[in-house]
Amino acid sequence: MKKGSIHFQIQQLFLRSGIFTPGASKHEAKLRARERGIHSWKEMGEAHSIYSFETADAYLAVWHQLGRHAHLHGLDSVDQLTPEHVRSYLLSKIEEGVARSTYRLHTAAIMKLEKALRMRGMEGPSLRPVIDELAKEARTLENNHVPRAYVDPSALIQAIPRESLRLAARLQYEGGARVREISLIKSVQFLGEEEDVLMGTLMGKVHLIHCKGGLERDILISLPTHEMLLKALEKGEGLFRINPEVYRRSIVRAARESYQDYQGTHGLRWNFAQRRFFSCRDHGLSKEQALKRVSLEMGHRRASITLRYLLPTPY
Repeated sequence: MKKGSIHFQIQQLFLRSGIFTPGASKHEAKLRARERGIHSWKEMGEAHSIYSFETADAYLAVWHQLGRHAHLHGLDSVDQLTPEHVRSYLLSKIEEGVARSTYRLHTAAIMKLEKALRMRGMEGPSLRPVIDELAKEARTLENNHVPRAYVDPSALIQAIPRESLRLAARLQYEGGARVREISLIKSVQFLGEEEDVLMGTLMGKVHLIHCKGGLERDILISLPTHEMLLKALEKGEGLFRINPEVYRRSIVRAARESYQDYQGTHGLRWNFAQRRFFSCRDHGLSKEQALKRVSLEMGHRRASITLRYLLPTPY
């Protein structure tokens, strides 16, 4: 494939692979697939092309999102897309708490991307095993946005036996961080103490660099958690590192041991958003000001995104 930006490569792949066949009959395609012995919905979906403009627009949007995500993780050529790129991307969607139907759209689009690559003669490892592997994790997603905060986040955190993983949970709960933002923290990101002007309390500050959309930001955490992070950095010779998969499994066990439903690691961000929003309201901010402040602190561009973490709780 002629190289260029990831955006350009994806556009060329879509246009030249033959994956998009507007006007073709999906019904006829199903009949031909059955004649070839394909019957399961999974195999049938992978055998099909893209037939409608609406589906094409939706899938192409996912391809570009995946491309941007993978490019941030070192991908320069779309034909070098790996299962690890896809794993990282889908986990980010699970962490965001997208609706289950949205997640299914993303996985379907990714399988069509793999098919388009193969239609252009680009062979590589199958992406299906990664999607199958994450199916259990994706079951925590809801078809509609409903509260996913933990009932007792403190008990959940206390039930995590390993100190480094417990620290990660505190960074999420107190600072609203995403898992990938705290999976690797360097000593240069460890900042000093700063007053939370709104609350009037002294907090510790950490600079996050692996943020969604390339947006860097600072988070404020309690002084005890700040001290825990300092000790972890000293122990790790300037690095604090966790394995996201091991961390997720620890949250699963901690939820069970603290008698709570598992809400994913992202559930702790829900706890942060709700606690922080109501604190902002209690300290005199208007609803709109509180929404904007919490969104920025969580690494979102739009204030309205915070509503996802609050509904249907009345406020």
